[in-house]
Amino acid sequence: MNTRYALRMIDLLNTSFAQFISVILVVFSSGIYGFRYLRHEISLPRSFWKTLPVLIMATIAVYFNAAPMLSIAMLLCALGDYFLSRGQAQFIPGLLAFLAGHIAYIALFYTLSEGAVFYWPMLLIALYSSVFGTYMWRATGKYRWPVVVYIVVITAMVGISLTLPSAFFLTVVGVFVFVFSDSVLAVRMFIVRDERIKLMMSWAVWISYIAGQSLILIGVAGAT
Repeated sequence: MNTRYALRMIDLLNTSFAQFISVILVVFSSGIYGFRYLRHEISLPRSFWKTLPVLIMATIAVYFNAAPMLSIAMLLCALGDYFLSRGQAQFIPGLLAFLAGHIAYIALFYTLSEGAVFYWPMLLIALYSSVFGTYMWRATGKYRWPVVVYIVVITAMVGISLTLPSAFFLTVVGVFVFVFSDSVLAVRMFIVRDERIKLMMSWAVWISYIAGQSLILIGVAGAT
């Protein structure tokens, strides 16, 4: 009995230590990009530090035996981070990578959900997406159709996240924070012209993006 208890405590200590190290790695790598490279010109070090935090999250998901689709979704998002860090010329590859990541999230949430259930907040989400898509329509120019498709897919991701059991509450919060991040990013890219405001919005995008992905990871890994 004592031996079994001791082994259980060692396992808990190892798990807690791994979680602690995971948090440190994500916070550290995110901070390096935010404080050192957020305002820098395009470069390989900038791309590396922007891509690294979500790559670490994907690795954490594997380490803690979370659903494999979670790691796939995060790897695709990390690929999107890399493309977007390479400038406007790589916007479409970046958008497609994130689109694939959201589809992976949809597949993940579907497997974890309680089935096809309608909740009235889904109507509010659809309304928000419609209004936001209309607002962005002219400003996005040649990118308008890819952006519209992206909005439809991310709306579906948010909708299906609402069908998750209550144990995945943090995941649902993370999805909404992710949507906030993407909305601010779109306005920053296509609407705002003032460089000082764009810089403040870049901070908002980065912080909310990392927070959203982290909450999704914690929610799924913790509940499964």
